[in-house]
Amino acid sequence: MTDLEQEHFTREAVKAAYRIQLFDEAGGARAALSDTPEQVQRTEELTRAQAEAQRLIRHPSVIERLCPALKSVSGDLGKVAATTASVILPLSIGPQAIFSVTPLVVGAVAVIVVRAGVSALCPEQNKG
Repeated sequence: MTDLEQEHFTREAVKAAYRIQLFDEAGGARAALSDTPEQVQRTEELTRAQAEAQRLIRHPSVIERLCPALKSVSGDLGKVAATTASVILPLSIGPQAIFSVTPLVVGAVAVIVVRAGVSALCPEQNKG
């Protein structure tokens, strides 16, 4: 993957994180909208991405690499998403790939991190 492709992936992950946040905040308003096939497909896609993010955030390799990187990042969703992409992407490419990810899944991981907080997600980082 080239640097340009990585930058594009990171930008898409940041946009996805904001989309997921908006999707979650819309909550009941989503249900009030007419369920067109396109809206249903988007909802299912986001739901799958959030489930995959929950699985990834529990993966020891992800936490082991993500927690140190998050030490210097504020609670800003965009910054957390960019940092998360830079950590997770290398784990998903090459012959040693542990899993594959999409920008949507990385965005969902970032939303989980921001909601949980780094100190709750990475208790080992608080020891020192």
